[in-house]
Amino acid sequence: MRYWAPTVNRFRDEWLIFDERERVAIIRKLDHLGPRKNWTLFRSVTWEERSEDRVLIGYFPSLEMAVYVTWQEWRKAHGRGVGPIAAE
Repeated sequence: MRYWAPTVNRFRDEWLIFDERERVAIIRKLDHLGPRKNWTLFRSVTWEERSEDRVLIGYFPSLEMAVYVTWQEWRKAHGRGVGPIAAE
């Protein structure tokens, strides 16, 4: 059985996640520069043409975690079950 890996295209601090045919999600880097602590989160939302139709997947401390969880959620939502990211 083969599992397709997501394709990730980067545009500045935004990444588009694709399966082999369609857009899956958008991940954006969010930087907070505070007086006491700076931090970065990655926000993942489902892909829809209109931004108000997108659904929040979550906020993540790393890009790798955001891509992994986003891909797994997409697979579950499309009846493909949870599986590895890399092709077997």
